[in-house]
Amino acid sequence: MRLRGRWGLSLVDAALSRVDEMVLPRLSRGLARARARTFRWRGRRAAVVAVVLVAAAVTTSVVVLTRPGPGRAPGTSPIWVGVHEGDLVPVYVELSAARLAALVADDPDRVVYALVSFTRYLTPDEVAAVVGAVPEVASVTALGRVPLPGRQTQLVTLAAIRLPHDLLASMAEVAEGKESDAESYAARAREQPEGTLREIYESNAEVARAEAAAYRQACGCVYGLVVRGTTTALTELAAENDIRAVDPAPDVADPRAAVFAPPLPEHVDRVTPPVDEDLPPAD
Repeated sequence: MRLRGRWGLSLVDAALSRVDEMVLPRLSRGLARARARTFRWRGRRAAVVAVVLVAAAVTTSVVVLTRPGPGRAPGTSPIWVGVHEGDLVPVYVELSAARLAALVADDPDRVVYALVSFTRYLTPDEVAAVVGAVPEVASVTALGRVPLPGRQTQLVTLAAIRLPHDLLASMAEVAEGKESDAESYAARAREQPEGTLREIYESNAEVARAEAAAYRQACGCVYGLVVRGTTTALTELAAENDIRAVDPAPDVADPRAAVFAPPLPEHVDRVTPPVDEDLPPAD
């Protein structure tokens, strides 16, 4: 079993990621460092093979999932907006368009949140240009990932209220965390004898360094965006270049109480976990 290869597109994983932001250290990167403003993040799972650490992570997960978040009633789940693993992307795109058209027909001036999916990874400036084309639409948060070929990288949430400034600041913050992660993984690798565990730590360090460098350069890493606007304005936004789908979320009153999961640009037919071709197998 690969302990650092699970791609989290499940409600449990989303809930754990939410806890990441608010309370707990990041389970997803080997409990290496507390994350700031990356509440939902699904991505590269840490290389943790010690039975004690795995047991601790599972125990913590159970405790957290039974404790309600701020402002939420016990037993409730976050609203899910977007795709799940295994979903057919063309079907999702068609359904998103149908939902938006129905809302426009019912009330063209209704203001709702929506999840925007891009056909490719965009830079902060490109995101600003797309949103700026429809002034009636306001961006809220962005979803990012460094698209390293053949490597599984972390999915992160970035501030995006003021474009492109918030995106640039958030990327710099994530880069700082990745640099710290890389140092931590490299130190752990040096402590291990030759073997699979050492290789996994070295692989994690390599990817973290690459992610840090990409975010430092304001990379083309944004694949999704949470926005707010009238249904009419959202329809105009859906017609812009580089946009694959605009999925309205009329039931979302607070985006912090929802999970947003756009398909990655490389998801053409079906939603599948990113493949890490250089990750050594771990038993």
